[in-house]
Amino acid sequence: MSEELKNKVIDFYRNELNKYKELVGPGLKRLLDEERAPYLKSLNVLYDIYMYQNYLLDNQAEYFNKPDNQTLSLFFIKAAGDIFALRQCLMVGQLVSASSIERNIVETYVNTRLVLEKDSEARFQLYEEYQHALLWYRVKTYKNYLQDLESDKTIPNEKINSEK
Repeated sequence: MSEELKNKVIDFYRNELNKYKELVGPGLKRLLDEERAPYLKSLNVLYDIYMYQNYLLDNQAEYFNKPDNQTLSLFFIKAAGDIFALRQCLMVGQLVSASSIERNIVETYVNTRLVLEKDSEARFQLYEEYQHALLWYRVKTYKNYLQDLESDKTIPNEKINSEK
């Protein structure tokens, strides 16, 4: 396909998308605003919680009387990111995605409680070792997957190369 033709196709679909956004956008925004209105206070609280998580991350040495800890930082970052993502999903009515993210938040909460409950230093170390082992397992599994792809002659080379 020539460069000129590619540009024409791109321009055509860009124009179509812009027309569609002009047609649907205002109504969609109004609908989302109306549906979101009863929950706006709670959604704003989620933003405040997100900011508080970041505050704790930045000031953990002061509040936990210990130097910054990699595992604790990971928990704060994960919780903050998940809370922000949860809020964004709820802002646009993506309840299924929000419920999946909510599960991640609960998992982070449980992991944090378990690590901080007692023997924190030893548990921090065990958690970090577990994360390294999990990462190693994922890399090994992916390498095995690639080997399986390469050994299966029914799979086109384009598919194999796209997976690498």
